[in-house]
Amino acid sequence: MALARPGLEDMLFRYGVRVNYDLVADLQCGAVPVNMAPAGEQARFSLMPWVYHPLLAGPGEHPVTRGLNYVRAQFASSLDTLNGGEGEVDKTVLLTSSPTARRRQVPLYLSMEEVMEQPDPRVYNDAAIPMAVLVQGKFTSFYKNYPVPAGATLNGGEIRAEGGGGAVFVMTDGDVPANEVRMEGGRVLAQPLGYDPYTRQTFGNREFLLNLINYMTDDTGIMELRSREFRLRLLQPEVSRNRSAALRWKLLNVALPPVLVIVAGILLQIRRKKRHATGPNLET
Repeated sequence: MALARPGLEDMLFRYGVRVNYDLVADLQCGAVPVNMAPAGEQARFSLMPWVYHPLLAGPGEHPVTRGLNYVRAQFASSLDTLNGGEGEVDKTVLLTSSPTARRRQVPLYLSMEEVMEQPDPRVYNDAAIPMAVLVQGKFTSFYKNYPVPAGATLNGGEIRAEGGGGAVFVMTDGDVPANEVRMEGGRVLAQPLGYDPYTRQTFGNREFLLNLINYMTDDTGIMELRSREFRLRLLQPEVSRNRSAALRWKLLNVALPPVLVIVAGILLQIRRKKRHATGPNLET
């Protein structure tokens, strides 16, 4: 598998970011439908984890990612932040992989048959692989020492070697801001951003992009209003692969809260009956 690049490697490297030619595989991932029926029988689809659709998370204290659900990526690569570079910039990693991930070098042949293989947890030992970074500060122009092209006129403008301050966001997956589409009545309809039609979950892609835009445009009023705390809590990969353990945790989370409410209601009713059993205390 070859990954396309927009030709900005040299510019990003000058700003302290290097996009790697690899592919991130993560045990914390989305699911895809797979036909489990033998050849010649009616199709029978089941959802299977697909390690090349990683679910990314960010720092809980940053305004962009605080209280954010997981961000779903598809066939994303990693990046590195480099020391030095030109300008006075600070680099903040906003999205990373889970603690159970790995990097695979490209070109790479991928097959859907991989979903039928049990992944080896010992191979997925690369934790928190950076996959999105925000660079802020005063940038030195990449074209600082470039001559003015022949025939170009400035029309009274000036060439500035440095900016007064700004921000650049780099992410290794262009599918994060892409909507899924479906056909309905001969029309193409866009699904909500971050919606997974297979699991019917809505991930935090839309909220992440809106928070990022608000943050980069310095709309601090909107960012300060973000007080919600919601995160999709997934079972650890080791537990989810153990069916009995996964079933036990699911039953515990589903059945225990109603049981506690029922028990509390019964105890409250018993207390009320005991308190009113002797009747009112009347004094003359």
